[in-house]
Amino acid sequence: MIDIFCTVIDNYGDIGFSLRLARSLVQKGVQVNLFTDNLGKCRDISSQDDLTAKLLKIAPWPDPGAYEPAPAVIEAFSCRLPEEITKKLKSARALVIELDYLTAEKFAEDCHLVSSSADCANSYFFFPGFTAKTGGLIAEEGFRTKISALNKAPRLADPVKASLFSYMNPCLKPLLGLFKQSRRRFEFTVFEGLAQQNLEEIYKRKFTKEDVFTDGNLSFCCTGMCDQQRYDEVLLSSDINFVRGEDSIVRAMLSGKIFIWQIYRQSENTHIKKLRSFFECIREHTPSEALDKVLRLHLAYNGIPEDLDDIQIDDLLNQWAQMCRNWSDYLMAMKPLQDQLLEFIKSKGILVS
Repeated sequence: MIDIFCTVIDNYGDIGFSLRLARSLVQKGVQVNLFTDNLGKCRDISSQDDLTAKLLKIAPWPDPGAYEPAPAVIEAFSCRLPEEITKKLKSARALVIELDYLTAEKFAEDCHLVSSSADCANSYFFFPGFTAKTGGLIAEEGFRTKISALNKAPRLADPVKASLFSYMNPCLKPLLGLFKQSRRRFEFTVFEGLAQQNLEEIYKRKFTKEDVFTDGNLSFCCTGMCDQQRYDEVLLSSDINFVRGEDSIVRAMLSGKIFIWQIYRQSENTHIKKLRSFFECIREHTPSEALDKVLRLHLAYNGIPEDLDDIQIDDLLNQWAQMCRNWSDYLMAMKPLQDQLLEFIKSKGILVS
């Protein structure tokens, strides 16, 4: 058995990752308790299979007095546990894994699997990442099979299908202006919530579910929030995916489709440093002629002034599509995070099935 604790900071990134992790471990035959402080957000993206799975329990954070630790406990994104629970972890000598945020910065390789004394003596850092020196990415077998079956033809369809899942972002408007210069047509699926609000702010009109709005060669159709299985289907059926945070960018990268990432904003522009490190990682492992322009476009989308006048969007999209397919092939060749996690737990002499 494994316990996963998740604090929902905002939106769906933290709980989205935690739910995917729990589900991928259950598929390995492991019993998982997913404790979250926001059941509502979790249920928004859970499927009926998640809610009825025999090996998966989704529950609010437990009462510290009644809590009995599992042999292995995961603190998703190093969330802090109540002191009484921490004492029980120490007393039980539970293996505590401080699973951190995804980053391509080099410190992730240096700190991965290093001992930590944050909660108890038997505590270790675990970093997801993009290299063999990190814990990798969640890529369960069913999703891998779907990706392998995708048509990897180099040409984009016309119309180009796109999905839009974003935070509020005034930089979306100039990026859409760039796409309006294309000879292609673009059909956007826009998810309700912040992405829909962002579009309403740009066009100064209200959108309802299934409402279709056209602006030149761009058309937008709003849809409701959905469970993760349905979201994966949207990603895989789209040619371009505007994504945000952590969970959706990982799925978009693995899919091999063009991705445009609105990284979660942090103080002192720490997120921009992470974004640059990410593109340097791509450059190191799957170099592409398009990379510099794609980076500039990402910087502009994330609020850093960039001159994009020299970008011919149709030419860039073809190069970008190939870059994303190569990056996906590289990532798919890595050992998945859930496998590495279970191997590490086993290396500590703990059986969790």
